[in-house]
Amino acid sequence: MAGAPRSGKSALVARLVAERPGWLGIVNVLPAAGPRGLRLAPAGCPCCTARLALELVLVRALRELRPTRVLVELGNAGHQVLLRRTLCAGPLAPYLEPGRDLMLPAASALRAEALEAN
Repeated sequence: MAGAPRSGKSALVARLVAERPGWLGIVNVLPAAGPRGLRLAPAGCPCCTARLALELVLVRALRELRPTRVLVELGNAGHQVLLRRTLCAGPLAPYLEPGRDLMLPAASALRAEALEAN
């Protein structure tokens, strides 16, 4: 999942994971009282500098929680394709089946769309 800065990606992932016990969320910012299935994403590019750290977070969480779905928050939409390639070609490939990419619009765009709709 990607989106503009401050678009609420971490909060949305935390809410989805809290409402769905079988889900795992990897986010850039952990809430104070996050659900059990929420993990902190390693700092750095998930497909370059932090790739190995992200794989370790995923392996540990997959073993511990055995989730049915995993949401990974990305700070930059440009990393979606690269992360997909990394996960599909890496050691976790047999255990993951990537789904659709999700993109959150900026909060200002939501307000503008709401104003235009009225």
